[in-house]
Amino acid sequence: MERTLPPADILTADERAALVRLIRDHVFQARIEDASDGSPTGLVRQFVQRLKRKQAFKGWRPVIDREKIGLPVTAFIAVKLKSQHHEMLSSYSRDLMSCSDVAQVHMVSGKFDFLVEFWGRDLAQLEAFRRTYVNGHPAVSGTETMISYGRSAS
Repeated sequence: MERTLPPADILTADERAALVRLIRDHVFQARIEDASDGSPTGLVRQFVQRLKRKQAFKGWRPVIDREKIGLPVTAFIAVKLKSQHHEMLSSYSRDLMSCSDVAQVHMVSGKFDFLVEFWGRDLAQLEAFRRTYVNGHPAVSGTETMISYGRSAS
């Protein structure tokens, strides 16, 4: 039987914060129990140790099935700020990262300053996020929102 997390509206604030941290942490370290036999756990542990010795191992990256946790909507929002002053860029980035709807924030070159990955329950949540953190933010001068229809198989 497959275990799934409860829908997003059932998660406690602490659980949601932990999930957001897990999603954002691309160097998530999984604990592998010590096993010296030929079990799968022991073989994985040996492989990971070899990768670590070669400095090729950065950690485990969780792949979250957002449908199962009640966050099926993904949008990418390109954001242009009124100024590219270091303090404004840093301040806006901190504001974005304080929001649990944000999976990732990238500072980018070109027409826009940031590319924000949003995960949410529905389009109403996306619109509320845009009103508060994007269009309603005093530092923002322009945006472009792209809603994802799906993700390519990897």
